Amino acid sequence: MKTAVKLILIYLLIQVVGVAVVAPAVLLLAHLTGMHDVHAIIPSLIVSMLLMLGYLYKKGYLTGRPNPFAGVRPTFCLWAVVAGGSFIVLEEGLVSLLNFLPNWMDAVFEELAYSWWGIGGICLLGPVLEEVLFRGAVTKHLLERYRPCLAILLSGLLFGLFHINPVQVVAATLSGWLLGWLYWRSGSLWPSILVHVMNNSFSVYLMRTHPDIENFRELFTREDYLVLLLLSALLLGVSLWAMQRSRVKPLDLSLPQAE
Repeated sequence: MKTAVKLILIYLLIQVVGVAVVAPAVLLLAHLTGMHDVHAIIPSLIVSMLLMLGYLYKKGYLTGRPNPFAGVRPTFCLWAVVAGGSFIVLEEGLVSLLNFLPNWMDAVFEELAYSWWGIGGICLLGPVLEEVLFRGAVTKHLLERYRPCLAILLSGLLFGLFHINPVQVVAATLSGWLLGWLYWRSGSLWPSILVHVMNNSFSVYLMRTHPDIENFRELFTREDYLVLLLLSALLLGVSLWAMQRSRVKPLDLSLPQAE
């Protein structure tokens, strides 16, 4: 557990370094060109991503066995897409009931959603880096120390707390449990990366196409939304069952003495 927390703290430190190194130059460029200051986040994210990937590679998290980027059966990925899509609907429904939680990053995300730089950062760079870190390194480490159920539970909680923003903490914790299970069950990062990209892309799509709504359920009548929730719950259950029954072998990591 200590190693998992250490990895997250290292990433936070690297983000601070990335901002300190890159942001001043980008902010100066933004001032000279009229670009929005918030776009300085993206170059900083790229630098942080490269630094963290370099650290994880040097420490052996991206090399050796098990291969975090091992190939996965197409049918498993298809079921992962079904699970991810249905989970997103159910997660949105739950989070919509927690509208009392503050959203400290709402204005920043809305600004980024209308920039190609921002879309690339939210929908691609962020998901890939977070999956490599939280599933490929943190969850992998926890799976080496604890049984899968506990390891996935802990990694999801850490993933949620990492986001800090109150409304995101709940959503990220729930997502973290699904993403951690996908990584363990498939033995690869590809399914979790795919679902993570789907989740973030869906959020950006809603921001761009329906900027005036607070929650996804506002797009439906009460009856239609209930049907959608029931259908999503059914599809999630079927897809998880199908992946559990798949011939794909889950990660089988040793269980030495817990820390």
